Amino acid sequence: DLPLPQYFSHPQTRQHLQNLVLNTQVSLPGIFGSNPHPGSLNGPLWTIPLEVGCYVGLALMGWLGLMRWRWYPPLVFVALAAILQWRYSASPFPQWSFALQYGMIFALGSTLAHWDSVWRTQPWLTAVLVLFACGLLYQFGPSPLNGQSPLFALAALGIVWGVCRTPGLTHAGRFGDFSFGLYIYSFPVQQI
Repeated sequence: DLPLPQYFSHPQTRQHLQNLVLNTQVSLPGIFGSNPHPGSLNGPLWTIPLEVGCYVGLALMGWLGLMRWRWYPPLVFVALAAILQWRYSASPFPQWSFALQYGMIFALGSTLAHWDSVWRTQPWLTAVLVLFACGLLYQFGPSPLNGQSPLFALAALGIVWGVCRTPGLTHAGRFGDFSFGLYIYSFPVQQI
């Protein structure tokens, strides 16, 4: 909605460049004013600093040699789950930490990657066991950790079923992994 000179001189336009240094800015002046998310160019960018942080942590753990030990990723997952439980049961209204939640799910994925020789031969049995364990956590686990069980199930099942040789989808990735591009570009395409 803004004339081009005003758009480029607007402080929000300059602030948007902070995305290059992982300081997430999703709004731009004068765009998508009548959309459900006015001014927002790309909402999902907020996850990029979290993802980069997880990859930097993984690289650091690999550099320290910790990733050679098979039990390290599940211990990180359990430790982060314990921190989440402690943080949100100690205070009734603390600010939610997506970084903690994201790191926990990343550690779950690392655990599955380290233990793939155990579950990969029986993915459907693994899926049933994951659903059963997450159901138990949901039903009998302490709050707020039990509320994370659907997220655990979704993440684990996404990995387990993602490695299966599903007819019709077996060659879907032969030209590359489009999932990240779809994730990043879907929001601006929907806004347009």
